[in-house]
Amino acid sequence: MKRIGAMLVSIFLLMLAPNLQSEAKHSPPLPSAGVMRCSLNGSTYIVTAASLSTGAPSIPVSSSCGQALADLTNAGFEIKDTQFEQNSLSLVYTLINSPDSD
Repeated sequence: MKRIGAMLVSIFLLMLAPNLQSEAKHSPPLPSAGVMRCSLNGSTYIVTAASLSTGAPSIPVSSSCGQALADLTNAGFEIKDTQFEQNSLSLVYTLINSPDSD
């Protein structure tokens, strides 16, 4: 009886092993993040600084803040936090692109 049990356990592990290996090879992509500062320039806000993870859209300094936010949200980023800096009249956005958030 012990031999049959041991043989069944061995067969079960052999059947399970390929599934475990394929799951390890296909791990989900890591989330991306970024911080972007937009400052008042006359009557419009422009990007004055941006730091984004690899693979995020390129956001040039002095570009329109609205366009930058549109590009990032179209790329799957979500605004997680916004801070207003009263002394510089700047908005600081924290953005996250989490592949599992869909």
